[in-house]
Amino acid sequence: MDKVLFFKMGKFYELFEMDAHVGAKELDLQYMKGEQPHCGFPEKNFSLNVEKLARKGYRVLVVEQTETPEQLELRRKEKGSKDKVVKREICAVITKGTLTEGELLSANPDASYLMALTESRQSLANQGLERIFGVCAVDVTTSRIILGQFGDDAECSSLCCLLSELRPVEIVKPAKMLSSETERVMVRHTRNPLVNELAPLSEFWDAEKTVQEVKTIYKPIGDLSASGPLNKTDLDTTNLNVGEYRPSCLPSILSEFVNKGENGSPALSALGGALYYLKQAFLDETLLRFAKFNSLPCSDFCEVAKKPYMILDAAALENLEIF
Repeated sequence: MDKVLFFKMGKFYELFEMDAHVGAKELDLQYMKGEQPHCGFPEKNFSLNVEKLARKGYRVLVVEQTETPEQLELRRKEKGSKDKVVKREICAVITKGTLTEGELLSANPDASYLMALTESRQSLANQGLERIFGVCAVDVTTSRIILGQFGDDAECSSLCCLLSELRPVEIVKPAKMLSSETERVMVRHTRNPLVNELAPLSEFWDAEKTVQEVKTIYKPIGDLSASGPLNKTDLDTTNLNVGEYRPSCLPSILSEFVNKGENGSPALSALGGALYYLKQAFLDETLLRFAKFNSLPCSDFCEVAKKPYMILDAAALENLEIF
């Protein structure tokens, strides 16, 4: 069990049953009196406790009251409901890669990337198969999104380098879709990230579904710069029909991948996987509205000799402790 429920009760947060055991073990909380395991802490300690659990790999689900007793009574009268307690719903999901509060990050101010990764393979004349990786790395604290795709060799050299550079704290991947070599590379070149598997297509969206979802957040306001945050007055969440869509409603980097058609699919699919995951944490719209898009730095080793600078591979980055 990696999920822990925090129930907000007035000015306190309370944990029950198995979650109470986690609170006692990981947060040093004291059990309260009663037959069932039960513990809690005051509201002022929320940031500290949620960060502790998130850093240790737990998913913290915050449950809050979403209606008043008066609204409950009205609902019972109008709908004939027999409910005797007010509604409570999950209002936040907090993990390693979705810590957003400033005070939560004081102990570790470095970027904490959530990375979505997808893989495809294509045949090359007289060269066998080439791996094509689509990558979307998100830092939710700054709304920075690094998006791109690249070809790689059989040893996944470029992917090794990228993982060593970014050191993602969470990875989102389509279930059973990555090759065994890619899976081994993710284990070797990361430091115990939280790994999330999503169902292909229905959860880890393809390029077409991703574009449909993104255009419900962006509206056609002309070409937007990807170098800075988007303005609130320029955005709304009005749904757009397919016929109304124009690439100009998207930041320029997204428009480039859309215009590439099939050649831009891996990157857009990776973005889709990240957005679906962040949607479950209620962060997708907030992130996209003010996102600062950056192109994925070229990590391809195919033309090293032609580059005007030296490229450090994964082994060099690790041994030189360049983080």
